[in-house]
Amino acid sequence: MKNLGFAVFLVGCVSMTACSTSSSDSSAVPQGPTWRVSPASAGPLRLGMTVAQAREALDEGYQLVEPPNLRLRSQTVTSTEPEIGGPALHISNDQYAVRDPSGNKILEFLMSNPANPEHPGNRIVMISALSPWFSTVEGVRPGNRIVDVAHIYGPASFLDSDNEGFGREWVVFRNGPGGIRFQAAQAGGGQRLAGIYGSSNLTTSSYVPGSEIRALVIGRR
Repeated sequence: MKNLGFAVFLVGCVSMTACSTSSSDSSAVPQGPTWRVSPASAGPLRLGMTVAQAREALDEGYQLVEPPNLRLRSQTVTSTEPEIGGPALHISNDQYAVRDPSGNKILEFLMSNPANPEHPGNRIVMISALSPWFSTVEGVRPGNRIVDVAHIYGPASFLDSDNEGFGREWVVFRNGPGGIRFQAAQAGGGQRLAGIYGSSNLTTSSYVPGSEIRALVIGRR
């Protein structure tokens, strides 16, 4: 009986250790739906949808929030973004947001013509999945530490690029999936750069420890 008691105690210790390790793992997923990200879709939304179709695809309780720039369009008459038909406003403010029933922003998307998003010919051209409810087929999701993702997709390099007007930093993995891009950031929220760059460098393979995937992005380049 003493040996049996010791065995039960040992198993209990091992179990508690395993649970403790799991809770600090960046792959832990908060309770909620599980949505797959592919080069063509992110959960219920897919590239090519209209705004009306996006609304219909969302489950009850999820809210579609209009972009801030829609309120400014009537005051803006010039355009420096003819490829998407938008005026000279920051592109990040042209994106629709999807919020979950608790009010958390879980996804953003950009229309092909932000100046007239409700036009029936206007389509979703880019989607950014921000919630850990979204994952690639290999299980990589927002919030994962870059050091952990590198074990799946290979070594990481970073690009500090604002050529799309988003002020985003991208992390590229040597064996990453085609058609899905990864936005990087330091841990703790916000958009602090994960990469450690030289004074004139826009690329690097060095990064701040603990940095993570901020978003899974598909579509427009």
